[in-house]
Amino acid sequence: MINICTFGGLSIFNGSRPVCQNLGPITRELFSYLAVHSDACLRRERIAEIFWPEKSSSRSRASLNTALWRINVSLKSAKIDDQVAIVHASDAAVVMNMGAEVALDCADLAQQVEICTASAAKGPLTHEIRSALQQTLTRYSDGFMEGAESDWVMRERERYRCLFERGMTILMRDNALSGRLEEALACGSTILEGDALKETTQRAVMWLHVMNGHRAKAIEQYLQLRRKLREEIDVDPMAETTMLYRHILGKDNGFDPQLHGDHPRRKCQATINERLRAVGAERMAVLSTILEADLGGI
Repeated sequence: MINICTFGGLSIFNGSRPVCQNLGPITRELFSYLAVHSDACLRRERIAEIFWPEKSSSRSRASLNTALWRINVSLKSAKIDDQVAIVHASDAAVVMNMGAEVALDCADLAQQVEICTASAAKGPLTHEIRSALQQTLTRYSDGFMEGAESDWVMRERERYRCLFERGMTILMRDNALSGRLEEALACGSTILEGDALKETTQRAVMWLHVMNGHRAKAIEQYLQLRRKLREEIDVDPMAETTMLYRHILGKDNGFDPQLHGDHPRRKCQATINERLRAVGAERMAVLSTILEADLGGI
């Protein structure tokens, strides 16, 4: 089994043995680019523009040829069969073919989040699906190709960060649905470690504390967020977050007077307001409403 790991930087393993360690920084980045777009036919000119923009057309083409040769030599020296992984190049295009024996961590993340999104829409995740998602999320230790700063890397890094947060949010919701509130809170804390100002998650964590019988922790969660927002960007929490806080305090929860007519947040706030008046079994419905913006109505 070949494992290609892109989170935290590129590393490639044939079983437990690291391979392709002799590739230079640009060639390693090119390897990642081809792996992410595996089985797609990529134009040579486009690849050259991305990786050698400062060179002339002929020189960038020569650099690309050398890099592709080094990748294939490294794969063969690691005794990786051509049927498992190989780079094919024509005069016009390049394609990396990867067989079923190759696992790519970022592709696995995208696939698992897609599977879990569909499954979560039907109800609690099965044990098998939840375990697969947990295992995939565990492999997300750092950002995609950490240390590389190319434009394409930055775009992919943001995409996989969003996928990780979505996967963790699905897991948080599923844990809450099944009564595993401490595990749900742990998922929320993990998301907030990467983005402490993500208010949908902050609201979810506040409400999970309430569901878990820790009203004081919910209040402190809000107060910490408010301090952090004021210190870092000199703003207060969103109206929805403050509304939830006021409900937890037991105070009036009327609409923010500035949210009127067709204001995009008015519908969400109205739904939360309605659910906040419910008790008991409806607490999960409140959490689902809070997470609606992140999970698209799951």
